[in-house]
Amino acid sequence: MFKSFYDLFTGWFAFLMICLVALVMGLIMAVLYKATKRVEVYSKAMPFALLLLPLAMSAVLGLVNLRNGEIEASDAVRVGLVVSCGIALTRFRSEPMKIEDLVYIVLSTVLGIVLGIGYVAYAVIAFLLFAIIIVVFTLTKFGENKNPVMMLRVQIPESLNWEDAFKAPLDKYCQSYKLMRTKTVDYGQLYEASYNIVLKKGVVGKQLVDEVRSLNGNLQIVLSDASYKD
Repeated sequence: MFKSFYDLFTGWFAFLMICLVALVMGLIMAVLYKATKRVEVYSKAMPFALLLLPLAMSAVLGLVNLRNGEIEASDAVRVGLVVSCGIALTRFRSEPMKIEDLVYIVLSTVLGIVLGIGYVAYAVIAFLLFAIIIVVFTLTKFGENKNPVMMLRVQIPESLNWEDAFKAPLDKYCQSYKLMRTKTVDYGQLYEASYNIVLKKGVVGKQLVDEVRSLNGNLQIVLSDASYKD
């Protein structure tokens, strides 16, 4: 059960069986990703990538095995690591990736490497553990902040001292806050201050915005998730 398929079956049959298992695992991984991301915006390419990554990795390493029956497992793993590093570098250069998306990519790549050297039972056990952990953490919302970090961007007239102009409302409504950046906008006629804030329990964002608006002359104010970029 825990031997390599390449030791149990003839070369091409083992290769086809491993590719089939990799495709099934990739499909389940893609469905799991979509289920855990159902309330978030994600790249439509991610489920497709998760579907094909285990198959691609296992196919590459499987062909190496077929070409050289004496190949050591450690050599196959090294090939897999080189390929996976190439995948990661390409992904990072093409589009910014959230850390949870990177975790899915790494898990799919690892499964593909294990399958590629023929150890299907180990891959299945690892996959089940991964899936259980992902489902449990998603259902329990493990690691999520009860009070999320938000970004407050405030436009400020030149006449206003932006360094402490909003200290009173920030102290009143925020559990914590930090000035992250200040820049000039509108051809230098206005300042824009960006704060990372955590609202106090029970505080509604509108309360903070209304009070800040009364101080900045009713200029533009944006309150958003800290991870949102526009």
